[in-house]
Amino acid sequence: MKTQQKIRSKRTATKKSATAKKQKRTNGTLTTQQIKDRTIYDDNGDSVVVLFQRENSNRWQCRIRRNTGTWIDYSTKQTDLKKAKKVAEERYRDIKYRQETGKIDVTRRFSDVCKLARKELLSEYDDTGRVLAKQLTQVIDNYLIPLLGKYQSHNIQTEQLRESRGKTEGSYPDCRESAVVAGSLVF
Repeated sequence: MKTQQKIRSKRTATKKSATAKKQKRTNGTLTTQQIKDRTIYDDNGDSVVVLFQRENSNRWQCRIRRNTGTWIDYSTKQTDLKKAKKVAEERYRDIKYRQETGKIDVTRRFSDVCKLARKELLSEYDDTGRVLAKQLTQVIDNYLIPLLGKYQSHNIQTEQLRESRGKTEGSYPDCRESAVVAGSLVF
């Protein structure tokens, strides 16, 4: 009997603390100063990064505006606002640099990058009729995406490339050269 009472009291204490946290975050509206502290502006005075916290998390999230006008959410993995602001600003600078240099600004999986390269190759094939472009799309579909598609594109190391080399050597003897050419187009 006493153990059930203890369990109930622990549950109610947990529920009370969870509701107290929610109330602490949701009570009142943000002041103008708090909004300014959580926002990073560009040279034109437009907001480009906004920091916020989700309901069930102590970590700060950031929402970054791309030059296309869309917003993308990232976790800063920080609980301190100042540290989170530095992380968000660094990520924004990285995205801005990639946009200015014409690189892919938001990279997730290698398969996403391959799909973008495949799309460009297919449009080139439609415009020029070059058979090489069509063949390179087949290499992307048959080799690059199955072997490296599950990895984050910025985390592919030589170990993964060595693994993929071992997997392709036995399958088709002439695929290695095509895979190298297609891989150079993707990267």
